[in-house]
Amino acid sequence: MKKTFISVIFISLVLVLSSCKKENIGIFAPQKKINKIFLKYGTTDVLKEEWFWNNGLLTRIDYYKSNGLTLDYSEFFTYENNRIIEVSAKNEKLNYCYDDNKLTKINYYYGNQYMENYELIYDKNVIKKIIISIENDIDKSEERLLSPLKKIDPSLNISEIFVNNGDTKGLKRGEIKLSWSDNNIVRVDIDRDVLFPLSVYSTTYNYTYDTQKNPFANRLSYNINNLFDETFINGGLEKNNILSSHKTTYNSLTSSYETESWTYDYEYKNKYPISIKTTYTTPRGISLKKDEYVISYY
Repeated sequence: MKKTFISVIFISLVLVLSSCKKENIGIFAPQKKINKIFLKYGTTDVLKEEWFWNNGLLTRIDYYKSNGLTLDYSEFFTYENNRIIEVSAKNEKLNYCYDDNKLTKINYYYGNQYMENYELIYDKNVIKKIIISIENDIDKSEERLLSPLKKIDPSLNISEIFVNNGDTKGLKRGEIKLSWSDNNIVRVDIDRDVLFPLSVYSTTYNYTYDTQKNPFANRLSYNINNLFDETFINGGLEKNNILSSHKTTYNSLTSSYETESWTYDYEYKNKYPISIKTTYTTPRGISLKKDEYVISYY
């Protein structure tokens, strides 16, 4: 059985460039440039990622296996006029398409096959909606690394959102709505009645942020195995670092709600986070300490 092997949600990158007009957008140029990211095990810092830069531009990220010593794979960034136009890892590729000063579409390729398209809908200069179109499905036995959308729900994947019976292929569509405040996403609405007509669920995410600088802002890419992949929306377009994520699921059949949340505690240096501790609160109100990450900068 083939399924689309990806966890949904937020933003990243792209498409075929020949038909697209390009302006100065999508430039990832943080003041503080990440060097390495570690996962803390007791008193030991285990290397997870190493970032490489050339003339101020991010060119490669190396991802390490659980021992922190063995390279797993690398993610490569391609630029035109100092702007990211492609991200690739192994046999996957994301290309970026712009219209004037707006990122408008995201295309995902697996091997040489076109798989998915994500259209960004604007209200003036604000992204208000993402329309998802799935053209082909990936065999679930295949490893997938790059995601056109950044997760906000670790349990939700596209194969659950879209009606996908067995090897059924063809166009499948869905919508995600975004709400913003001060250049941060503060609310995401996923109406599963739109995405999955037989579902009785709808899901809302609400976010709060700090006032410090987000070292991932404007990176415009996301890796399935990247930092905070299970619970973290930080990255993409958010200006600041997320403090809390609250998920509410409504069941229209029983008129009931279920909530769960993630919180993040930071240690800062020069307004940038250098360590991040995560806590998850279950629908039953049980708080579980999760991972702690350490970030070093050049």
